[in-house]
Amino acid sequence: MKNFKAYVITTVMDEYWRGILRGIAHYANLHGNWEIILSPYDFMPTAKQLQEWGSVGIITHPELFPDTAWSSQIHAPIIFLDNYPLNRELRRNPNIAGKIATNEQAITTTAFRYLQNQGVNHFAYVSFSGRPWSIKRKKYFAQVVSEAEKNLSLYLCKQEKISRRRYEQFKHWLIDLPKPAGILAGNDKSGRIILATCYNSHIKVPEEVSVIGVDNDALVCQMSIPPLTSIILDTEQAGYDAMQYLEQVLREDDIHRMSASEQTLPPVPRTRKIIPVVPVRIITRESTRKQTWNDEFVNRVYTYIQNNAHDPIRVDDVVQSVPLSKRLLQKRFREVTGTSLSEFIQASRLNNIKIYLQETDFSVKQIAQKMQFSSPSHLIHFFRQRTGLTPQQYRDRKGP
Repeated sequence: MKNFKAYVITTVMDEYWRGILRGIAHYANLHGNWEIILSPYDFMPTAKQLQEWGSVGIITHPELFPDTAWSSQIHAPIIFLDNYPLNRELRRNPNIAGKIATNEQAITTTAFRYLQNQGVNHFAYVSFSGRPWSIKRKKYFAQVVSEAEKNLSLYLCKQEKISRRRYEQFKHWLIDLPKPAGILAGNDKSGRIILATCYNSHIKVPEEVSVIGVDNDALVCQMSIPPLTSIILDTEQAGYDAMQYLEQVLREDDIHRMSASEQTLPPVPRTRKIIPVVPVRIITRESTRKQTWNDEFVNRVYTYIQNNAHDPIRVDDVVQSVPLSKRLLQKRFREVTGTSLSEFIQASRLNNIKIYLQETDFSVKQIAQKMQFSSPSHLIHFFRQRTGLTPQQYRDRKGP
C-alpha cells in the first residue's frame, strides 16, 4: 500500500478548524496509509525536506506562507484552509490544488429562514472580523433579506479586539436598532459580544433581539448570556473530502512521474477544486428560544427533539430530558401541541431531510449517513411514506 504524508500548518484552533482537523484525522485513521504532521507556523520545511519525505501534500492558510518563492520551490500539492484572496504569484502557482471554502449563500439563507420563523421583521448582520468570509457573509445576508423585502441593519468591525470607544459606539447602535430584530452574528465570537452588550444595555434577549451565531463552538455558546443559538457547519466532512482529494492528486502525480522518467513531459496540470463547507443544522439555545407553549416541559421537549432530530431518537430518549413519567409526558404533549411525541419526532426528522435536499447537493446515501438511517433505501421508504415522493422527485420539484 502506498504511504502518504499530509503536512498541516495552522495557528488557529477554534471550533471551525478543529472540525476540519477531525475530518483529516478521520480519513487518515480510516485508510491507514497516511501520516499527519501538524506543524506550527514557526517551523516551515524546506523544499529539500519535502522532497525527502516522498509523497507529501500540504494543507494550510495562504497567508501563512513565509514568501511566495517558498511555494514555488516546492513540488507538492497545496490545499488552502481558507477562502482567502490569492496574490498574483499564488494564483499562477501550479502547486495549488484547491481550497476549503464556506458556502456563504447557504449559511445566510439558513440563518434568515430561521430568524424569520422567530417572527421578526427587522434583520441585522454584525461581525467583529474583517476576514473575507465575514465580508461575503454580510453580502449574501443582505441579498437574501433584500429579496424578501425586509429591512436590514449592518455593523461590521474589522478588528476582533475592540476598543472601549468602539464598544460604546456599538452599544448605542444596538440600543437604536429597530426591535424586535433578528441578528446574524458573523461567528460565535461575534455572537458572544452581541449578547454581552445586550446584557449590559438591558436589551431583552430573545424578546427584543434574537441572535444566531455560526460554528457552534460549544464553549463560547454555553458561556454566553443567554446561551447562543448557532449553526453547525459540516467542517469534518470538508476535512475528510480534502484528504480524499489530496490522495487523488498525489496518486496522479506519482503516475505522471513514472511516465516522465521514460519521456519528457511538462509538469502535471492541476484542476483546482473548491471543497465546500455547508450548514447542516441549527442548535437552538436561549438567545432565540421563545416560549412556544405555556408548559415548561413541553417547550423543553420541543427544543430537545429539534436539536437531536439528526439522530434516530425514540420517545424513551425524549423522556430522559424532563422529570416526568413517560405516560404523563405523552399526555401533556398531545394536549398542548395536538400531536403525539412519536409523530413530532418523525416530522422533525422529515424536515431535516427536506433541508438537506433543498439546501445541499448531498446524495441520498450521504443524507442517510448524516441522519443515521441504516441504509439509503430505508431513508427513501421513510420519505416516500410521508410525502408520496422519492427524495429525488422532491429535490427536482424544489418545493416546500
